[in-house]
Parts: sequence; C-alpha cells; structure tokens
Amino acid sequence: MKIINTFEGILSLADEYKHLDCDYIEIWDKYMSEYPRLRDLCYQDMLEFNQMDYVHRDADYALTSGLDKVKQASENFNKVSFLIKDRFNEFCPYGDQINLYFYMGLSNAAGWATEIDDVGTILIGAEKVVSLDWHGYSQMKNLIAHELAHEAHRLFRGESIDQTFDQPDMASIWQIYIEGFGQRAQQLISDDSNYHQDDGKWLEFCQSNEERLRSLYYELTINNKSTQDFFGDWCKIEGYSDIGYYLGSKWVDRLHETYSFEEIARFDYDKIKQEFIRFFS
Repeated sequence: MKIINTFEGILSLADEYKHLDCDYIEIWDKYMSEYPRLRDLCYQDMLEFNQMDYVHRDADYALTSGLDKVKQASENFNKVSFLIKDRFNEFCPYGDQINLYFYMGLSNAAGWATEIDDVGTILIGAEKVVSLDWHGYSQMKNLIAHELAHEAHRLFRGESIDQTFDQPDMASIWQIYIEGFGQRAQQLISDDSNYHQDDGKWLEFCQSNEERLRSLYYELTINNKSTQDFFGDWCKIEGYSDIGYYLGSKWVDRLHETYSFEEIARFDYDKIKQEFIRFFS
C-alpha cells in the first residue's frame, strides 16, 4: 500500500488562495499538476454532479478558518494509515497495489474508493472531511477502513463493485449489498464494532426500529421506488441518515453465519437477490 499525503501542497494552496484574487479552480489545477489522472477524475465527477457551489463553499472553509482541522485530519491520516494497512492485509491478502491519498478535491467525497490506471485507489478528501467534522482520529480511522472495505470487496470479486442497473429494484438490492459489506468489513478492518454514524441517538433508533425499517426498505425495493434516502449524509429517513448502512451490516452479519466474507463478496446478482428476499421480506 502506497500512502500519499499532499498536506504540504494544501498549505501552499491555502497561502495562494489567501493572497491572490484569482479563480480557485486555476490554483487547484496547479496544486494537482503532479497527479493529472486524479485531477481529471475529480473534475469529471464535479461536472457530472453539478456541484460547483459546494466546491467554493467547502474550499473556502478548508483553506481559511477550517485549515487547523485540515492539519488535524492530515496528522490523523498519517497515524491511522500505517496502523490500519496491516489489518487490511489480514482481512484481504490481495491488496499489495493500493494508493491511499489525502488530498484537496472538488467536493467529490470525504472518502472514495476507485481505480486510477487499473490500480485500486482510496481518496480521502480534506475539504469534505472538515466540512463534516470527520477530522478526528476515530472518524478518520473508520472512514479509511470503510473505503478499504470497498477495495477489499473489489479485490475479492476481481471486478469493479460500481454497477449500473436499469431497474430501481436491482439498484437498491445492489447498493445495500455493497454498503452492508463495506460497513461490516470496516468494523473488522478498524477493529471497532461501533458505527461511525452514531451520535448517541442513531444506533438506538436503528435498533429500536430495525424490523420496521427493514420492511420499509423491502417494500420500496419491490415496488421499484427509490431507496436513496437510506444512504448519504444529505438524505434522511425519519430524521436519520445512513440507515441503509446499519441494515446492510446486519444482513451481512446474518450471511456470515453461513458464508465466509470472501464468499459473500463473490455472490452473483441472483444469489444476492435470493438472500435479500430471505432477510428483508
């Protein structure tokens, strides 16, 4: 695993941002000149999701009043990365070629598991991390572990876990499968059985309403309705975000009573659907 921390470049970017009256994208482009493939990936993602307003908001905070948080995030990134890579290798022995970046993106994601030039790549975006207040040691550990869990899933399968489906029901089944695997594997890789989403109320809500929430997810899925509200910090179910991660991890826990994690990671879609119906219906 190759660990790349661009914090020194972020400091230079912050200094230029503070003293020069120029377009942020121009100075960001210069900061990213050493990583052209990563730069292009971030830019394409920004255009696809039309997130320019968020780019300027998050960059302004990260490079000014939030810069101390970026420094803390960088320090914790360094501490966590060198500790967690051994646990990752224990969980998934196929990950020798992984690049792990701490960088300043274009409001793409706090954590992003992808591929660059056919190499598994984990991206930890400083501007999103500090906007979410995930710069602490525990949050950084769980964030990196979660993205490494997705990379382990890809390596176990031998193919990308990013799939596109025409039907909403297929997309919903696949999403809770990969995020459930990611959440549960994250807990193993980070050696932390807690949920990073828990704020003191989140887990209690999930546990108290698990059967009802499971039925709701199933009902939406079989009726070809969107389940997006179960995923993402910007979406909520009854006031709570990321409920799908909890439900998915419980599903994977049940599967693990019968199958190894590597076997679960390699399920084909028909098997995933069969097990989804068995658990959620």
